[in-house]
Amino acid sequence: MLRRTPTKVSLLVYRDVNLQLSLLDPTQIYNIFEMELTKKPGRGLGLSIVGRKNEPGVYVSEVVKGGAAEADGRLIQGDQVMIHLIYLIYFQNSP
Repeated sequence: MLRRTPTKVSLLVYRDVNLQLSLLDPTQIYNIFEMELTKKPGRGLGLSIVGRKNEPGVYVSEVVKGGAAEADGRLIQGDQVMIHLIYLIYFQNSP
């Protein structure tokens, strides 16, 4: 999915500051920030993602050395990321 994204990708990142599940308002338990990553020609965004069993969402499993995500410096392993919804719909429905 992330390999076919445009050159610039906007991400909304949720970071669980307590690293545990909570029933509180998400704005109280997460650091939430927006960021934009720019891919180098012929390269990816510099991150690997995974889904978790029994939890919705997509999470950063690795920040790749030398990639756009490492150069930005804000993403860490375990961050939950959301890409602009239109990209997700398009790439999930692509052949």
